[in-house]
Amino acid sequence: MLVSYKIGIVGGGQLAYMIIEECKKRGFETACLDETAEAPALKICDTPIVGKFSDVASLTKLCEACDVVTYEFENIDCNVIETLSKKYNIMQGHRPLFYSKNRIVEKNFALDNGLTPPKFEVVMDTDSLTKAVEYVGLPAVLKTCTMGYDGKGQMVLRKLADLENVPQDLLCDSILEQFIKFDFEVSCIVVRNKAGEIVHMPIGENIHKNGILDLCLVPPTKLSKVMEEKIITATYGFMARADFVGILAIEYFVVGEEFFFNEMAPRPHNSGHYSIEGCDVSQYGMLVDCLCGGTLRQPKVLQDTFMKNILGQDIGSLKNLKTNKNVHIHMYNKAEAKLNRKMGHVTFTNCKEDEFLQINKEIFGGTHE
Repeated sequence: MLVSYKIGIVGGGQLAYMIIEECKKRGFETACLDETAEAPALKICDTPIVGKFSDVASLTKLCEACDVVTYEFENIDCNVIETLSKKYNIMQGHRPLFYSKNRIVEKNFALDNGLTPPKFEVVMDTDSLTKAVEYVGLPAVLKTCTMGYDGKGQMVLRKLADLENVPQDLLCDSILEQFIKFDFEVSCIVVRNKAGEIVHMPIGENIHKNGILDLCLVPPTKLSKVMEEKIITATYGFMARADFVGILAIEYFVVGEEFFFNEMAPRPHNSGHYSIEGCDVSQYGMLVDCLCGGTLRQPKVLQDTFMKNILGQDIGSLKNLKTNKNVHIHMYNKAEAKLNRKMGHVTFTNCKEDEFLQINKEIFGGTHE
C-alpha cells in the first residue's frame, strides 16, 4: 500500500472529518471539497477546496488532486459523478448515490434486490394520497422522497382525519409508508471491494429521540444470534446483487422474527461511530482499506460499547460528564451549536448497559423513543 496515497472526499462534515483522522493515522494525504470554508473537514485536510457540489470544475479539481475519491453524503449530482467516474477513480461510482437519493427509487431497488421494505405508495397530490392510504392502510408515515433526514420532511398519519392537516409540501413527490411498530431498529454497515469480498461492522441497536439517532448499543441487547445472521446474510446478498462497491449502511426494523428494510446510505453512518474505540477496525478503517486496495479486515468488538450523539442542546451537559479512559469524547469542530445539530458524540467502552443508560439519564435527560 502506497504511503503517498491521497484520498479525496466530496463533503466536509463530520463523516469526512473522521475519514481524514483515519487517513492521518496511516500517513495518507487528503483533499476535501465543501461549499463553505468553515466545514469541519476542510480545517484538517491537506488540500481544502471550496466550491459548489454541483460545480464540475470544483469536482474535477478534487479528482485530479487525488488517487481515489469518495463521498460523505448523498445530495450530490449523480450525473456529474457518473461523468467524472469515466475518467477518474471514484470507486463507488454514481449508482449507490442514485438509488439512495429518492425514497421511491430506493424502496423499489431494495425490493428488486432481495430486501423487504414496508408497504409503500407514491403520493403526488391529494387524490393519490387518498388512494395510497387505501393500499397502505393506517397508521402510515408520509415522507418527502428527497432531502428529508433526522425526522424532517415527514408526518405520521394515524386516522383519516389527519389527511386534512397534511402540509402542501408533503402532497407532492412524497411516499406513504406502512407504519411499522417495530421492536427495535438496527444498522448493518458493510464494505465490498472490486473483487467481491465483503466485511461488516458488528451490528448496532439504534435508539432514537425526536426522529434523530440518540444512542447506539453494541452488541445489540435485543437481537438474537439467529436474527443477526439473517440480517448479515441478507445485506451481503443485497450488495452482491446490486453490485455495489465501497461502504453502505442499511437500517432495518426488527419485528419478532422478521426484519424490514428502512433506508440505506452509501457512506459511513452515525450508528458506526462507536467503532473507533469499540472495534479493532473502525468503519472508517474499513472504508480506507477498500479505497486504497488493501486487505479487507472483518472488524471485531473489543468490549461492550455504547455511543451517545451530542446535539446542540447537549453541549452544556458535557461539563457534567466525568471522563476516564473508557469515556471518549469526539467533537466535530462545527462553528455554531444549534438545536438538533450533531455537534459530536461520546463513546463509552468497557461499560454495562444499565450503567450507560443511568449516565445518559443523569447527564443528558435520558428519555428516548
